Amino acid sequence: MQEESYDHRQTTWWIPAIGGAFAILGLWLSALWILGGLALSLIVAAITLAALFHGLRVTVDSRDIQLRFGIGIIRKRIPLESIASARMVRNKWWYGFGIRLTPHGWLWNQHGLDAIELCYQNGKFFRIGTDDSQALFAHLMERINSSLSVQRARRPL
Repeated sequence: MQEESYDHRQTTWWIPAIGGAFAILGLWLSALWILGGLALSLIVAAITLAALFHGLRVTVDSRDIQLRFGIGIIRKRIPLESIASARMVRNKWWYGFGIRLTPHGWLWNQHGLDAIELCYQNGKFFRIGTDDSQALFAHLMERINSSLSVQRARRPL
């Protein structure tokens, strides 16, 4: 029997829009022969920003959670066996987007305020911002409970 996995990509309009604005500004400056180095820097920054942060993909399988921003250079793998619990939370708006250190641990967020807060076995926290919080939470709870059952079964009496 094939095990079902979770795979969801969040995208946003504002990262490409900001990247496009910087690229247009860079092209405009270079067309006017003003600040040639700055113009090239703006274009490179725009392309880099759009490539690295245009979306956040969250996948969950039987062993781990994988997070990938943009084209996948920025990524994180969280083994399910390292998670003690999970809960649905709402972030403060000032926590922002991207990769942030908050009072509740690290946050990886593309957009929105909803998140899943993971509590690791060592007591530290990590938040995954998502626009699909209920489905991600349900899938994680199924996987975490399954992982905890396997861990308990492996422990000697």
